[in-house]
Amino acid sequence: MDEHVTREIVYETTATAPPEELHRFFLACREDGFQPARRRLKGLLDKYGLAGTDMVNQLHRGLGEVAFLDEKQKLAVTEAMAETDYRMVEGGGEALQLDAMTATICSLLGK
Repeated sequence: MDEHVTREIVYETTATAPPEELHRFFLACREDGFQPARRRLKGLLDKYGLAGTDMVNQLHRGLGEVAFLDEKQKLAVTEAMAETDYRMVEGGGEALQLDAMTATICSLLGK
């Protein structure tokens, strides 16, 4: 058994995405648009084994650290995440709700 515990292994085994990956998702929403941001989010879900609600909660916790967003943008993104979380808890399809959240965030942050 390998006795080396790496940062990568810790994140992969605890169903937690690293903060810099969450930051890259927001950056993709702002800079790259919907399809690249959607692919990035799906990659995070797959790589770290996250449920949709867990992903939304992690994005919410990491939002305060995203320096390139102003307060108004953070408020709007928070509302989009809250709506997505609510819809998933109420039984809305995870993939569709996460796509809708990503589209909303892209619209809010896009240039």
